[in-house]
Amino acid sequence: MSTKPTIQSEFRWLLVCIFLGITGLTTYAASKFTPGKLIVIITGLGILGFVAALIILAFRLKRFGQIAGATGISLVSVIVGTYILLFAFVYFFQDAVANKTSSFFQPKTISAEAAQALVDANVTALDLTTPDGIHLRGWLVRNSSESKTPLVIYFGGSGSEASEIVPFAKNLAGWSVALINYRGFGLSEGTPTQSNVLADSLFVYDTLVNRTDMDASHVAAMGYSLGTGVAVYISEQRPVVGTILVSPYDAWTLIGVKQTPLYTPLSGIMKHYFDSISLAPGMKSSMLCLTGSNDTFVPTALSQRLVTAWGGKVTAIEYPSEDHFLLFHENTSWTDIAIFLHGID
Repeated sequence: MSTKPTIQSEFRWLLVCIFLGITGLTTYAASKFTPGKLIVIITGLGILGFVAALIILAFRLKRFGQIAGATGISLVSVIVGTYILLFAFVYFFQDAVANKTSSFFQPKTISAEAAQALVDANVTALDLTTPDGIHLRGWLVRNSSESKTPLVIYFGGSGSEASEIVPFAKNLAGWSVALINYRGFGLSEGTPTQSNVLADSLFVYDTLVNRTDMDASHVAAMGYSLGTGVAVYISEQRPVVGTILVSPYDAWTLIGVKQTPLYTPLSGIMKHYFDSISLAPGMKSSMLCLTGSNDTFVPTALSQRLVTAWGGKVTAIEYPSEDHFLLFHENTSWTDIAIFLHGID
């Protein structure tokens, strides 16, 4: 005599459903700090598998009460299981992700031919070898014929390549501008991580200020988007006469600058990387902050937190209707940067 299917008798299908659901939701959560096609594939397979297994389970159980019970058990188990895994991962491994992977960066390369095409009478190629043997490559834009020039060191965004700034850097008359790509960007070697990017920034500063054609007493740090965290770090670690921040944030976590509902329960254990807000109160240098009113990547409220906390003099300019890419649009941003630099020259 056959017995009617129950949740207990179909327990194996319930486990399959829960396993696939946890797999899909966990990989979706991980996609915030570990991008890649494989993550997308696993997320899709997990979620579709969860739905398929739940449908099969429903057909086998047939009764509405048992179907509703199995669905409820599955959903609660998937959510609880996912958060247990995420909590353990974030608690134990976030430093490893930040300092051993390129989770903060989307490296963008350039061909050797395109890089060479940028070189002219006022733009020279730079090739700096780090203490661990990595070649960091970029350009030095000289906007002065003086034997010694003041220097701006620029740090780009998480997915921007330094050659994009070369045409704009030529607008900063009287100053030289160093545009060095992070590891893995442009023609630079290696893999960018939080720890080696910060270490490389100190190396770049120390190397350039020791050049005989640079005025070591007039160095400014400039950062865009993620690079603002690097610029603030340099300004705290080394002497600068000014700090220029374009679309700056207060602090960065593994999931970026904005808190998302999925990660809200884990906010208490999320560490801050490129932690500008903690360094800001001790700053003595003048700061220029440029933001766009329509910036959805770094909301202006986050930039304002940094402005409020900054220990030195602050000039803050918000461009109406501009977004996160204001630095590359037709507006007065580069004129405002030049005015700021000449004011501290």
